[in-house]
Amino acid sequence: MEDGNCLIKCMDPKCKLLIGKSFVNEFLNDSAFYEKLIVNTFVKATHTITKCPDATCKLFAKTSSAEPQTVTCTCDRIFCSSCSQDPHFPATCRQQQLWIKKCDLLAPKIDDDSQQWLLEHTKECPRCLMAVEKQGGCTLMTCSNKKCRLKFCWSCRSDIATHGIYYCNSSQLKAEKARLDARADLANFITHYNRFEYYQTFVKNITPIINDALESSEPLLQKAAYSYFNARKMLTNSVVFGFFLCSGEYSDKLKKLQHELELSTDRLESSLIYALPTQRFRKCRSKLVQNYRDMEKCQKDILQFCANAQKFEDLDGQSNREAWKRAHDARVTYDWVSLFLSYFVFAFVIPLALHVLLPDFSVVYGKTLGIELRNCSLQTNLRLIFLSLVTFFVASFFDLID
Repeated sequence: MEDGNCLIKCMDPKCKLLIGKSFVNEFLNDSAFYEKLIVNTFVKATHTITKCPDATCKLFAKTSSAEPQTVTCTCDRIFCSSCSQDPHFPATCRQQQLWIKKCDLLAPKIDDDSQQWLLEHTKECPRCLMAVEKQGGCTLMTCSNKKCRLKFCWSCRSDIATHGIYYCNSSQLKAEKARLDARADLANFITHYNRFEYYQTFVKNITPIINDALESSEPLLQKAAYSYFNARKMLTNSVVFGFFLCSGEYSDKLKKLQHELELSTDRLESSLIYALPTQRFRKCRSKLVQNYRDMEKCQKDILQFCANAQKFEDLDGQSNREAWKRAHDARVTYDWVSLFLSYFVFAFVIPLALHVLLPDFSVVYGKTLGIELRNCSLQTNLRLIFLSLVTFFVASFFDLID
């Protein structure tokens, strides 16, 4: 009863009717309290009616459909009809909720841009936790801290003394994978959080421009200023949508659309600033209209794109995490193609050229491999090259599979 979720039926077993409100009110001490519960229950059951989230406002808003919409109350409060939070389009309500939680959890861990570089390019020494950068070579690393100098494996971060000869222990790799997942999540969040804060500063600093334009007697200036404000907020919220979007073609497309909207918004801002003095408005009217239309088109493109790309959202962040790790590993590991091409040049092209220029090359080259040769034919040279090629790939195979 006190929660407003109790339905009282007629006491007659043969009757299936519910007890009316007027009958129940005769037995209640505080009928106004239960009237409020009835209203709240009705609002929750009706997806097209939303109460204004302002604590001082008692009005309700009715929308044309159950889809999330931006609602402006008569008290000037603007909110989302679905979650009653500030408008967050094109981000969904669920994305906005998760983003707020991540900001509360991870934002205090952000220091500056240098931390992002360390996350993307280094790993911590397992003993002293000093950041170590890998610039090439094998997976055997030595801590740069002079007081530590621990030798450890780059792949699993375990002490080389307890490490396998050619491969990492599976449990060690699982622990390292979990650690990298956490680093990848933080690095991906920092990238989007910094972008979010960058756009947010524009939203906070455009109030003077908006007020001057809204106070103008020109309807076009008022309309352009309002659209400009919405575009800045859309840019900010599109970062949230991009954070939960699977990495790949759609993520790249969104970045391109964001860049186009940002450029068009900057152009409209310049036109607004120039046109605010009424004596200059007519001179730049045509340019203002063109910039306004370009920005409106960019806004529609982003909204249309986000509506189609919602099915590619990744609320867990797995796709972005894997993309970060692939980019991270690409900086510090060999690539098969580049490895083969580089060795092909040194072990085939150069020896072949030396065979033409220096006929006794096979004898000298054979001695480096511990082989005594007397025949200096091209066939002998090619056999030596093939032998060294196989030897090199066998030696480097275990580093590459890590």
